[in-house]
Parts: sequence; structure tokens; C-alpha cells
Amino acid sequence: MSKEIELFNEKFDLSQGLLEEYHTLFKEHGIPFSFCEGTPSRAERILMASTHGYWGDPPPAGVPDTGGQTYYVLKVSKAWAKKGRQVIILARWFEPYPRVERFKDNLWLIRLRAGGDQFVRKEEIYPLVPELAEGAVAVAALFGAQAAVGHYADGMAVALEVGERLGIPVVAVPHSLGVRKAASLGYDLYDPETWFDERYNFWIREAFELASLRGANLEIANAPQEPEALKEYYGVEFPHLIMPPGAGEEFFEAESLPHRELLARYGLRSKGYLIYFGRFSEAKNVPGVVKVFGEMKRMAPEALEGVKLVLVGGSLREPSDEERRVEEGIKEEMERYRLGEEVLRLPSQPWSALAVLAYHSLFFIGTQRLEPSGWGRRRRWPQGPPWPSPRWPGSCAGSGTGRMPW
Repeated sequence: MSKEIELFNEKFDLSQGLLEEYHTLFKEHGIPFSFCEGTPSRAERILMASTHGYWGDPPPAGVPDTGGQTYYVLKVSKAWAKKGRQVIILARWFEPYPRVERFKDNLWLIRLRAGGDQFVRKEEIYPLVPELAEGAVAVAALFGAQAAVGHYADGMAVALEVGERLGIPVVAVPHSLGVRKAASLGYDLYDPETWFDERYNFWIREAFELASLRGANLEIANAPQEPEALKEYYGVEFPHLIMPPGAGEEFFEAESLPHRELLARYGLRSKGYLIYFGRFSEAKNVPGVVKVFGEMKRMAPEALEGVKLVLVGGSLREPSDEERRVEEGIKEEMERYRLGEEVLRLPSQPWSALAVLAYHSLFFIGTQRLEPSGWGRRRRWPQGPPWPSPRWPGSCAGSGTGRMPW
């Protein structure tokens, strides 16, 4: 056992085997060790815990539990790395992905082992948090992390454990709050029994959120409604900043990106289709997108002659049970409105391809049941003005012409 491992074993109450595992990963991938102590005036080595979903550079778009949050974490981490800071992003490992990836000279992704080698939904990841946190503490100790930033309920809890064990500042970024999601679903927020559901596990999520926020030094809220909701429902206020996420640069540059080959591959023409992209979860109400399209075709068949609906997203591998139910709902709406080749189903796409598909669409349709404005719509904002969808929850974002197709 090296002197460093023996020291960390005693100081942070970490197992020798765990320290040796991550010590080996650091050496194999050229991740620098740091054994400096003391509190710096500026954090130069930062840990970003975002432990659910798929990961990559960029993260795949439209797959389960992967989207705006992972993209946000990656972009913020890259911005810090560009400023000369060293950053490690912590995710959960599952097959077939490597344990470590290097995104920049001073930016790494480390996947922590916890709970086997298969994908786990974010609603079911909470029992794995203690194991994830133990791995995170080992990584943080070897890295000499000077700040820990946690994302979503699971990542915030992991960051909190790191902060408490190493004595470093903790920043909590909820991305969304369980209480706001539950309210939008019609749950009785003052009847805890309604929170005990198997689909969303709001009661567990709420406990993780509140524990993390109480232990953190700072909250970064993605919208002003988050601190307002915490004050309204729990009577508590935490030190916070508001840092709204925005669209990635691909969505601002889409006009100049190559598009002919991509559109031809799927038999599409510019401004000849409507689009939805995102996760195929029941909360997103993707069958509702098909319903909106069907009603539009019924109301203005001549104006929409030849116009298609493109649905983009879904698992990279075997679909989940939830995704199968969503696909069945899509089929039912297609049958109801007698839609055949007018609806095109595409798998998850790289962000650059997604930006191109969005730019050349007539407009984006979103009918999700939670946060109806939706981040898909907001990613479309750089490319045109939004319009509301008046009859069903959701939104439409136009192509910039200022006109509806009818």
C-alpha cells in the first residue's frame, strides 16, 4: 500500500480496495493527483456529480434520463476547464461504456461502479447513492477536490457526502424540484401519502433534495420559481444564485451546418416537417404530439399537404417498459387520425444533427405534462419565435417566418 493510500484510508475512512481501484484509474488515464491541504481562495479542482443517465461528449440526445441536464453539466465543466481549472465529472458506470473518458486536457469523466452493470432509471437510483458517494469521496480525495457540485437529487446527495467528508464547499443544482413536478401532476402536496408512488418516487426524491440543500453552501437555481417554491412549501430559504440554462451553440449555428445529406437520408425537405425531440417518457406526453399533428391535419388538410411529423428520441439499446408504453400510445394516435408515412420515427441523434433537424423544421411541438414550456422549446428559441398550442398542454416554437403553415 502506498503512503498516499494509507493516509487517505485513515483520514477519510475509505476502504483500501476502493482507493486502490481509483488510484489505478488515475494512473492509467493520466489524471493528476493532488495532496494539498488548506482552503484556497479559488477552487482550482472541481468535482461535478451528475450520476444518472447516459454520458459522452456530447451526451446522446433523447435517450432516457439524458438531455438538458447532462449537456448543461458538460458545457459548464468545459467553460471551467477553458479557464484553466481541472474538472472531473462523476457519472454511474454501466455497460458498454468505459470507466474513464477524457474530454479536454484538464476535463475527465469518471464512471463510478454501483449496483451492477445495467442502466438504472433516475427514479430507482436512490438506493445506489451510498455506494456512488463512497466512490466519489475516493475520487475527490485522490484528486484533491476543492469544491463539489451536485446535480439533481442523486448527484446533490453524492456531492454533499464529498463535501462533509473532505471539508470542502458544496454547491447544489436541483435542475428541477420534486415538489414542483408533483404539483404539476395534480398531487396533493399536503397529503404525503399521495407521494408514495412507484413511478416517480417523489417522497424519496424530496428527502434527498431537502437534505442536500440544507447541507450545501449555495444553491444554483435554474429558474426563479425554484427558491420561491422552497419558501412557499417548506418555509425555508437557502443562499442561491439563478443561472438559467440556455441552448447549446449548435442551435445558434444550425443555419451554417451542412444539412442536405442529413435531410435526404430521412426523406425530408427543409420547412416540410414538424418536429418533437426529447426523451420518450410518459411525462413528455409524446402521443399528445401526434394528437396535435392529427388535429392540425384535420383542421387544415390542404395547408399541411405533404408535411410530416418527425419524432426523435428513445433508448440507444433495448427500450424500457415505459418507452414501449409511449410507443403504443403513438401508434394509437396514428391509427385514430389515420396517419401513416406522415409520421417519421427517428432514433436518438447527435446534438449537431438535432440542431439541423430543428432549424429546418416548420416548428417544434411539445405537449409534456410537466413544465409545459419545456427545454426542447427553449433550445428552439434561438431559431425562431414561440407560439402556444392552445388546446393541449405544451408549446410550439416556429421557424422564424412569423406565420403558421395554415
